[in-house]
Amino acid sequence: MMVAALALLPGCLLVDTMRFQQAREAAVAVPAGPLPLDLSIQDGNGLITFRGSVNGKADLLFALDTGAPVSVLLAGTETAPLGLDLSDAQKLGDSPASPVGSFRFGFALDFGPVSLRDLPMVAVPIDTMPCREKLDQLGIRGIVGADLLRHYVAELDFDANRLRLHDPKVWTPDGGTILPLEFKEGHIYVRAGVTLPDGMSVDGLFHIDTGKNTPLLLRAGTDPALILPPPGGKVRKACYINGLEEQREGAPVTLRAGGAAMPDVPSLYSPPGSLEMGSSIGTIGAAALRRWNVTIDYPGKRLILKPRRSTGATAPS
Repeated sequence: MMVAALALLPGCLLVDTMRFQQAREAAVAVPAGPLPLDLSIQDGNGLITFRGSVNGKADLLFALDTGAPVSVLLAGTETAPLGLDLSDAQKLGDSPASPVGSFRFGFALDFGPVSLRDLPMVAVPIDTMPCREKLDQLGIRGIVGADLLRHYVAELDFDANRLRLHDPKVWTPDGGTILPLEFKEGHIYVRAGVTLPDGMSVDGLFHIDTGKNTPLLLRAGTDPALILPPPGGKVRKACYINGLEEQREGAPVTLRAGGAAMPDVPSLYSPPGSLEMGSSIGTIGAAALRRWNVTIDYPGKRLILKPRRSTGATAPS
């Protein structure tokens, strides 16, 4: 499921936008002790999840989503203790299927080793979300991305199922493939490439999206070699704020990032004019990133890939 589509929310709301952004910039991260600190993470159907307390009243399952420039609460039974007033909720998007949402301020999120204070969030009644049944299966009721990651160097140690937070002032990479991060409207991108089954290579900008639980999405038509697979094959339904999109399954490809390579990566293709954001030629999702141990360094604007103990990913030659 495309949880990262929730990143579109702030651009859809027409009130309090400046106040919301100012509150985001003023929110603080408070570590429970000296860095580095570890959070236990789980595999939530391909997504990176962990539990957190909201205002000391609601214990929720959160997804770590690099595709989310803002933090989101999916309001329902689990968030009832928070007493959220969503009477001013507005439509989020131009599709009849788009949900509604409201800006809310002053949240305290406690993830154990670290907490976020005075954080604004977008509250979305879960009953108005497209693909509600998928959200219920996942159990996710909160989404956090840049609001946490901008404070730390975040090491995703998938071998140990840990999110390890380092002090960006003193942390330095210890090997691995280092990729520069590009920031566009709160989202992160890297320069990478794919080698297609026919041997053609396509290089370009890829969105890094841990809120996408599939490995790799390629945007048909952004390069002459990226051709939408013909009808009749497998189709996957992706959920976005602006509606649903059918994405077609393609043949596995080799994903290349710096000197690192990952063979046999399952691929999906979105049609020309897709609902995907930005000018990228594709999206690298959590299922592909899990083949490496990944360090996301927002302050240093870099992504570091290290081979796991047993995956198809390789280190630079």
